[in-house]
Formats: sequence, C-alpha cells, structure tokens
Amino acid sequence: MDPVTLVISYHMNCNEMGVVKREEFVKGFEALGCESVNDLKNVLPDLQSALKDNREFKKIYKYVFDFLREDGVRNVMNEVGVGMLDLLLPLRFSGPNFDNFKPKLDEFFTKRETEGIKAIKKDEWNCLLDFLEMTDGGDVTKYEDDGSWPVMIDHLVEALK
Repeated sequence: MDPVTLVISYHMNCNEMGVVKREEFVKGFEALGCESVNDLKNVLPDLQSALKDNREFKKIYKYVFDFLREDGVRNVMNEVGVGMLDLLLPLRFSGPNFDNFKPKLDEFFTKRETEGIKAIKKDEWNCLLDFLEMTDGGDVTKYEDDGSWPVMIDHLVEALK
C-alpha cells in the first residue's frame, strides 16, 4: 500500500478502509481542490509532503486508527495495526534508535498476542506515537514515566529494557 492513499482517505474522511462512498469522494475532491484525476495527480506531491510534516503526520496517524477499525469495534486487531505501524512509523522515524526499536516492537506485539491481548486500544495507538517522539524513535533512556501512559507503554518499556 502506498501511504499517500491514507492521506487521500484522510482528506476524503473515509470511514472504511477499501471503501470510498460517493459523498466522501466528492467532499474529498473539493477539500483537495480537485475536479479531475489529473488535478489529483497534480496535488500528489503535496500529499506526499504531508507525511513528512510532523503535525500533518500526527493527524493522519490518529485518523488511521479509526479508519482501520471494523464497524462496531472499538479497537484495532494487532495484525492489522502492526501492519499499518510497519507502513507509517518508518515515514516519521529513522536512525539507530528506531532501527533497534522496531524489531523489539514487533516482538512485543507478538508476545501480547500469545498472552491473549489481540487488539490495540485507541489511547495505546496514540500514545505509541507520543512515546516515539519523546524517546527519539525508541531510546528508552529518554523515557519519562510521568504516570499518564497507558499500561501497554509501561509494558513496552519493560520489554525494551
């Protein structure tokens, strides 16, 4: 999947992955200032740059959680969430801290799955990005336990140490 499709879905405010309703399409094209597919092609560089802008990335990242949820379900299944994290996080984070962190994150979610924790909650999803921003891509020596983190982040930090 090309991450730009997520940016387009964000601007269209699509509610369901893989489905674009007519109203979402029309409003999304208007929001993007597009009247044709050629117009959309012309704004693709801007949409790609949105993934490089920290503030825009965060909005898109938070949107993706709701986009991934199945109807009537509050959480995102680990398999789907981890797949999307694999797509999104390297767009925002790189370097030795993140290169060291990413395999450990995958291992952490695999272990959670074997322990019967099959889904990611919204606050866990959002705080994972905050955690990575605070720790410069996963350097736990920069982690500040101020007591407001979801338990999942505390368990992740324990696993990383």
